[in-house]
Amino acid sequence: MQLLGKREKLAQWRHRMCGPAFIRIGRRIAYHGADLNSWLEARRTDPNNEAA
Repeated sequence: MQLLGKREKLAQWRHRMCGPAFIRIGRRIAYHGADLNSWLEARRTDPNNEAA
């Protein structure tokens, strides 16, 4: 998935347990769209939102 970067980066995040939730199916890795959306939303930064 290009949105999150290269496969190697996703593998590093899985190893460090800091990336989005994933499903292991044998040797393959899959992601639920809802899990990706919630993970991305939690890390969203709005540059137009000024701090008080």
